[in-house]
Amino acid sequence: MKKGLLKFKIIFVLALLWSSMSDATILFKEDIKITLDLKQVAILEVLSEIERITEFTFFYKNEDVNLNTIVTIKLSETPINLALAELFKEKPITFKIIKNQIVLKKKNLHDNHNQELQILCKVIDYKTKTPLSFATIRVKNTSLGVIADDKGQFRVPYKYKQNNDTIIISSIGYKTKEIAVNNLKDRETNIIGIETKIETLAEVDLENNKKRLSIKQIVEKAIESISDNYPSNPNSYVGYYRDYKLIDDEYFNLNECLVEVFDGGLQTHKFSDPNNQAVLYNFHVNENFKRDEYLETPYDNKRKKFIKGAILSPLGGNELSILNAHNPIRNHNDFSFSFMDIFKKDFVSNHSFKFLKRTSLNDTPIYEIQFEALRTVTEDNYKISGKLFIETTNFSIHKIEYEVLEVELEIINPHTAKPDDLDIIKTYKPFYSLKLEYAPLKDKMYLNYISFNNHFQLKNKARFKVEKISYDNERNAFLIQFNNPLVASYVSFGSGRKLIPASNKIKNYVFNYKKRKLKVKNIEMINYTLMRVNLKDNKFSEELSDEGNITKHLKYQIRNLRDVFDRKLNKTKELEIYQFREFFVQEVFPNKELPSNIEFVNKTLPLSQSKIHKFEAKNKYWINTPLQVIKD
Repeated sequence: MKKGLLKFKIIFVLALLWSSMSDATILFKEDIKITLDLKQVAILEVLSEIERITEFTFFYKNEDVNLNTIVTIKLSETPINLALAELFKEKPITFKIIKNQIVLKKKNLHDNHNQELQILCKVIDYKTKTPLSFATIRVKNTSLGVIADDKGQFRVPYKYKQNNDTIIISSIGYKTKEIAVNNLKDRETNIIGIETKIETLAEVDLENNKKRLSIKQIVEKAIESISDNYPSNPNSYVGYYRDYKLIDDEYFNLNECLVEVFDGGLQTHKFSDPNNQAVLYNFHVNENFKRDEYLETPYDNKRKKFIKGAILSPLGGNELSILNAHNPIRNHNDFSFSFMDIFKKDFVSNHSFKFLKRTSLNDTPIYEIQFEALRTVTEDNYKISGKLFIETTNFSIHKIEYEVLEVELEIINPHTAKPDDLDIIKTYKPFYSLKLEYAPLKDKMYLNYISFNNHFQLKNKARFKVEKISYDNERNAFLIQFNNPLVASYVSFGSGRKLIPASNKIKNYVFNYKKRKLKVKNIEMINYTLMRVNLKDNKFSEELSDEGNITKHLKYQIRNLRDVFDRKLNKTKELEIYQFREFFVQEVFPNKELPSNIEFVNKTLPLSQSKIHKFEAKNKYWINTPLQVIKD
């Protein structure tokens, strides 16, 4: 494969042709057929084999494509274009064949063939240019819509452009904006600016309220009015659910689904009442984003996966049920989460309140109220703040924002100062947060979206490790099996090529048997997970042939080895991870009864284990996958 400057120059030239070709377009030698039978090898090795048996040469940018992914591929007399399509199936890689050259490129999110063609958008504050998180987007003259994510991003199915539809974008504190879908561009992310609409209201205006309510009394009135403002009759809503992990602002383990939630009404217990159920219409493990199953380790509160300062019950269960449990409005008579506690009973006594301003949503006046948790509740261990958005007329709660920060103390120059003169600074680390919004429909408030995330720490002991060491008596060598693929590359060697690890210096490989050092001759890679360490002498060959002796008497140290995830061998690290669970409503059905003769989602099992039902109207709704660049 071509490397270095030549590769980059060629890709720059070929980029001029890229926009005029669809994926897997063949411009030459379309009748070339190949046969492959490779098991558990990196994509890079597959490409090397194709180069060996054909006249094709691959070109790519290292930062654009991940060729270390392990694959198994078996093909017989298959055309080259179909072979590559199979190789890159469900991978974020596209290819173009131009004469005897194959150019690889990162798949563009606009070229997502697994979904209906969609128009990509991002809504921002017109003045500050910052993302407008969780804005509501509705298709005009319908009850359908979608919610922008925390980055203001959303998708619109292309059929709404074909139908000459209009979308309506709204958010508390902003002017509602209508946009003809025809005016949105197809091949790029449309940036949509929304202007603020804020009406200031001085404290004296509140004093002149005909009921003369204080800020605290307004909050109390809102909580008392929950039973009047939210539905007690059976209803349902169809929406887009997703859960994922964020590590250094990068998505991991993104799961998505369309689900219909049936709610028996506010007076029923969300988890235990049989009238509260869910029906799954699809479930998608998104392979376009990084996945690491180790991140799914169950909470054990201390050794492997834990939330510092919190005790969690290791019940596991349904992700959607866990999210629903953190809704303080729907569960206002029950415990939701720490410091919020039981919303109806504890929220007001746990917090202090401050009026910010009067704002609005579609000309409906709303109080924006700030709150903080009392120090008697947090005991200086946490900083808790948030906002309530309460309608001025019927006191319905439109929106709750709740953020808990963990307080950490850091001593500056601890060894140079006297105990009484220590310079201590406070830092704040996100612990967990809730963003919840309800929207009015007729005379009641229905869920619009809920997003809950919590920080946890995961000790990744031996995430990259040696799985097994055995002795090859015939070759006088150790065979070392690793659990993950190593960073390695092919280099020319005589008439052939060898796979060489990034760390191939003999001094990095130390083996002692019965406290005697074994001299290493050289290092060989059999594949990306199997290494052969050849020894210079075989004085212990008979003893090493006994696995028991290896386990008991062999000590070794291997330095400077990394896996393809850039993890050092046998190194532990405490990962800082944010777990997100989110549900975005797309359509509400007031007064809809629970259906019979259908298998509901098991509330105690993961969604991935639930039955997926056929749904005639499924095409009305869409998966609002994050728009940011796919991580590979």
